[in-house]
Amino acid sequence: MSTGDKINKKQLGAALIVILILVFAGNIISNISPKLGLSLITGLFFGYILTRARFGFAGGVKKIYITGEGSLTKALLVMFAVTIIAMAVLLEH
Repeated sequence: MSTGDKINKKQLGAALIVILILVFAGNIISNISPKLGLSLITGLFFGYILTRARFGFAGGVKKIYITGEGSLTKALLVMFAVTIIAMAVLLEH
């Protein structure tokens, strides 16, 4: 963050409220089944990474049609493969 960037206090407050709600929901879900809590944490983790990376599903597909460059589409397919393998491992045990 550069020195000119200011923190939006409303956005920070909303983020903290959402995080607290998710922690509370995760705790309740984990009491039902530890796998559900782990799945929630994994989904939130991957969602945050994709959001910060500005990686979207539509962009990966659109770019290959417009420019013919398929690196985002390949990344999308790799992400699907990794997610399928990770969830298969989580659900198997």
